[in-house]
Amino acid sequence: MPEQIIKVQKLNFQYLGEQVLRNLSFSVDAGEYLGIIGPNGGGKTTLVKILLGLQKPTSGEVVMFDESLETFHDFNRLGYVPQRISHTDSGFPATVNEIVFSGRTADKYPFYRVTAEDKRVVDEVMKVTEISGLSHRLIGNLSGGERQRVFIARALASDPEILILDEPTVGVDALAQKQFYSFLKVLNKTKGITILFITHDLEMIAREATKVLCLNHNLVCYGDPSKALDDKVLLDMYQTDMKHVHEHSHENI
Repeated sequence: MPEQIIKVQKLNFQYLGEQVLRNLSFSVDAGEYLGIIGPNGGGKTTLVKILLGLQKPTSGEVVMFDESLETFHDFNRLGYVPQRISHTDSGFPATVNEIVFSGRTADKYPFYRVTAEDKRVVDEVMKVTEISGLSHRLIGNLSGGERQRVFIARALASDPEILILDEPTVGVDALAQKQFYSFLKVLNKTKGITILFITHDLEMIAREATKVLCLNHNLVCYGDPSKALDDKVLLDMYQTDMKHVHEHSHENI
């Protein structure tokens, strides 16, 4: 049986009296590529923040690597690329090398000295993400697709077992998106990294993901994309005409 590395049981979250997440239960196996979809305001980012320990649920339980999230502290096993991270201020005065190294050393004490192992890992993730040639470039001078890879490298620098991405392709051109999806597949297949990917790109999820989680405050569907992504399920989730959903899935769902 595959190892379950995330278990969510009867999860609820309220904010200012509003029920953002309602009675969610699901699990994620090691090595899975999970697409998380749903309308804006449906609770996707809130769910990710709970998994990362950035928000506390109102009730319910999350188990991460067989340990309750209430006592879990080994968050370097999770890499996170937040929403719109590739839209970095063009004047931000950090090099690619500095950004990637910060993923390796951010949780260390202030006077931590970089080790040979730190340098080896950073060199490796920069090769994997194909940004070694950008090492001394300022992050603000890169294209959106290049910045994506830099922040993925930063997330990988802590050697995570789970990579969580929150709509990282927003505002990136179609070619860069295609290259990015191919890159993620390589990470998932060859490195065995479990991927949780929030997106509105339904076609990508149907093509790339091993499982899909449909979320609109409740768990609308969970399972194989070929079975979960039918028109009835999506209509129930988005409460709108399916033709409209498919035509505008990249911008305004």
